[in-house]
Amino acid sequence: MLAVLLALVWRFFSRLPLRHTDLWGHLAYGRWIAIHGWPTYEPLIPCASESKFIDTAWLTQFLWFQWERLGGVLALQQSHALLVTAACLVAYACGGRATRSKLGGLVAASVWLLGAWFQIVVIRPQQFGILFAGLVVWQLADHRRAFRQPLWLIPLFALWANLHGSFVIGWLYIGCALLARLITQLARDTQAPRNLFSRIRRATLGDAPFRRLALGLICAIAATLLNPYGLSLHAEVLSVARHANLADLTEWQPLRLASPQGVRFVAISSGVGLLMVVAIVRYCFATRLRRLAILLQLGPLLALAAGAVVLGLATVHSARFIVWWAGVAAPLCALAALAILPRPGFARGMSLARSPLWLALAALAWGVSVRQSPLGEAIVTQRSPSIERLVVSDTPLAIADYLRANPPSGPLFQPMEWGDYLLWAGPPYLRVFVASHVHLIPSSQWRAYMTVVRLDKGWREVLDRHQVTTVVLDRRFRSRLIRAMRNDPDWREVFADDLGVVFDRAPPSRR
Repeated sequence: MLAVLLALVWRFFSRLPLRHTDLWGHLAYGRWIAIHGWPTYEPLIPCASESKFIDTAWLTQFLWFQWERLGGVLALQQSHALLVTAACLVAYACGGRATRSKLGGLVAASVWLLGAWFQIVVIRPQQFGILFAGLVVWQLADHRRAFRQPLWLIPLFALWANLHGSFVIGWLYIGCALLARLITQLARDTQAPRNLFSRIRRATLGDAPFRRLALGLICAIAATLLNPYGLSLHAEVLSVARHANLADLTEWQPLRLASPQGVRFVAISSGVGLLMVVAIVRYCFATRLRRLAILLQLGPLLALAAGAVVLGLATVHSARFIVWWAGVAAPLCALAALAILPRPGFARGMSLARSPLWLALAALAWGVSVRQSPLGEAIVTQRSPSIERLVVSDTPLAIADYLRANPPSGPLFQPMEWGDYLLWAGPPYLRVFVASHVHLIPSSQWRAYMTVVRLDKGWREVLDRHQVTTVVLDRRFRSRLIRAMRNDPDWREVFADDLGVVFDRAPPSRR
């Protein structure tokens, strides 16, 4: 059953066109790093060229650039499918470890896909963070066996800190597990003396799982110092979410509960809450215990619940956190769901994968998925699919071709969403106005950009003040600005396709 689920996940993502946000900017940085080494000042955005730059994903950028050189865009698309499929497998392992059942693993994997969907459809360095965060949750899903060898966290977090700045989420997961273990041990401690200090000392220093968790957290924190920027990396990661420019981006705004992503968040949260209430009531009545604190012996349940609450609140504040919330909500949902089964042994004893029928079905599912993927097509036909089939339809391919043939003589104003692709595929040394890494852009530059795209008063003066010589606009979101530019004698339309329009400054004789 698991193999069939993973084959379906692989099939979908191996055929999913790559989006033009994020990826191409990271490739452009990777190309720069391959030539110059890791940057200390912003190398690609002219308005931020004098700002110190902490590249929190430098290793991902470098590896993706090398991967693209070897296999082209097809290799990037298939690596995205591989990362998502691996993360889904880890989610299954988390649920299976927490519930000790295959059914629990399937529940966790399904809930994870449902909750994290809108984040995982975009290829980003974040995908590595999702995978590593899942490995941490997998360890924490069973406190008694967690971090038997905590030193393995050193290479994990050292690599994580250089691939993506989300390593702090791993710290949070371990911190929640530490708190859960402490509360569990205090609740179970009925020995004298009764003073709080003695109980805390016995629950910490006297508890081997707690000591392993604490050592694991120390290793996880220390390992992240193995990066080119030292402690500056940590300061950058902890401050980026508070950058004022991010307030204008939908994914960094508070989660809108009426949106498709918000509806899934509410549905999963409500389901988990209801299941936990039913599980607690059933557990108490089934065991005839008078003290609800005994329930805290279920350490993984409490640890996952703590993480889900903290990250759930963070998600409500900023929708970008939903993928980290889903990482703990999924095994928590599986644990709570299987706790209310009338016969838990039924779930533990399910065998879904050993029969010849299931093996044949799994092999068939994977064979069909690989054959129908662009990778399978490339293997059969001995040629890679065209880039038009591998990227989303609103990627400005023709506009990039035009700019390469007609490089702008000065700064370029373009939609933020297209800045990354034009940096990657446009002419060398292109001076874009903004790009998707908006936290790197000075606030004054970002406000100027918003003035133009919103067609606010003074938008013409912004273009003049920044000496913009070429303007690229997308038809989908900037139709009003396109009409205004066409009616402005200072600008002339020099190229247009179904996606956008390119304007150059008109010569003085034509104004």
